[in-house]
Amino acid sequence: MNKLMAFWKESPHALRYAGLFFLLALLLVSTGWVLVNHGNKTVVVLDEGRSLSVKTRALRVQDLLVEQGISIEPEDQIHPPLDHPLHSGMVITIHRAFPVQIIVDGQVKKIKSTPRPVSEVLQMAGVELGSLDQVSPSLEEQVAPGVPIRVIRVREQEEKLEKKIPFEVVRKPEANMEKGMTRTVQRGQPGIQEETYKVIYHDGQEVKRELIRTRIVREPVAEILAYGTLELASRGGDNFRFDRSMWVTATAYSHSAGSITATGTYARRGTIAVDPRVIPLGTRLYVEGYGYGVAEDTGGAIKGDKIDVFFETDAEAYRWGVRRVKVYILE
Repeated sequence: MNKLMAFWKESPHALRYAGLFFLLALLLVSTGWVLVNHGNKTVVVLDEGRSLSVKTRALRVQDLLVEQGISIEPEDQIHPPLDHPLHSGMVITIHRAFPVQIIVDGQVKKIKSTPRPVSEVLQMAGVELGSLDQVSPSLEEQVAPGVPIRVIRVREQEEKLEKKIPFEVVRKPEANMEKGMTRTVQRGQPGIQEETYKVIYHDGQEVKRELIRTRIVREPVAEILAYGTLELASRGGDNFRFDRSMWVTATAYSHSAGSITATGTYARRGTIAVDPRVIPLGTRLYVEGYGYGVAEDTGGAIKGDKIDVFFETDAEAYRWGVRRVKVYILE
């Protein structure tokens, strides 16, 4: 190095200028090579299926797009990125964003996206998913133009319901009670069964209900009903057999209400009006406080457990009035 410096100092001025000129020429040649190389870059742009081959002096991807008048939306995808340096033979790919509808929570959200997994699009739209939520198309599928994303909110919960258990009716005969009469020995009480269901809701609407367990909260209590079996009665020294007995509300009527009965007979003492659905016409009866009679007549007000006994005079009918009496259905 010392020898080179000494040579430079001792060299004539012409020689030193020649060396400087050589260095300058070398610098200009290198710079020109660089400029020529950059000016000759050939780049291919793929824009949604359209292919464009260009020669450019641009240094970066963004510069090329500006040079070619190619606009980019914020949602579009470009590869390589905008700040990537250009080199000859490079392929620049542009994926244009398209509208995507997301149907969720009773609303329609709109977003623009390029083809990417549904999961990413939902994240971009700020849609959070529960562990049971259902998504169509699936989270792994790519979104496509014109295909909406549907999110179904799925909720699963347990619900408990109480259900009555019917009680059993146990009938027991009682020899000292007249046939047709009954007596409640023990009142029945329904039991309670608790049923637990797994219920699934889609967007708040029940779609499935499954019984998963049951539990008896209270056992039912049987009702015990005593019924009479006695078939023989004695009234005023007169013994008679009967098929059954029953309590009725008895009114009275006379000739002023009509004399011809529903069966075509002439009304007389012993004629009794009944509801044929309860006591068939032609049935022989014994009415306490009245005596023997036959079911021969009907009446508009005689329904259910009501009867109407006939008297020859209005005075007798008035004296009878309305009574609760026992009636024996004779054999």
